[in-house]
Amino acid sequence: MSQISLQEFIERFLVACDFIDDVVVTGDTRFEDMADFDSLAMLGVIIMMETQFGVVVTADKVFALGSVAALHALAQGEG
Repeated sequence: MSQISLQEFIERFLVACDFIDDVVVTGDTRFEDMADFDSLAMLGVIIMMETQFGVVVTADKVFALGSVAALHALAQGEG
């Protein structure tokens, strides 16, 4: 997998989460602060990480990482 920018990762993250309402996400966005980040969004992120980046994560791991930027770093092999 080639390296992707944080902005492209955020775009993929938003597609994976499939939020109904528009949600503003930056690298500093924390999962625990996202009202719309529910179990279905988490499942989408887990699937995205495995299929697009080859990284297996659990919900606990995602919450432990804390932010979108930290999840991006993990996807890029930096976490």
